[in-house]
Amino acid sequence: MTRPDRKLNRLSGFDYSRDSLYFVTSCVQNKACVFDEVIDEEMQLNECGLIAERQWHWLAEQYSYVILHAFEVMPNHVYGILEIDRDSIQVGTCPR
Repeated sequence: MTRPDRKLNRLSGFDYSRDSLYFVTSCVQNKACVFDEVIDEEMQLNECGLIAERQWHWLAEQYSYVILHAFEVMPNHVYGILEIDRDSIQVGTCPR
């Protein structure tokens, strides 16, 4: 199976593991609208949209050096800004 040519999403030579702010977009295959639905004339996240939102928050729970900023679930994609800041890790501290 051959894959279609795609535009490169990454800046050549940039170290994406370094501390910085990152704008992240994830799109649904074939642009299918799977994350929300209209209820009483308002967009409401459905089960898939709630999963996407939970997973976004999970990043900060799982990785103490990740700081979450703006985030939005749209009908067929999610986007957000996250920050990698290893200086924010508190080493050697115990909860009281």
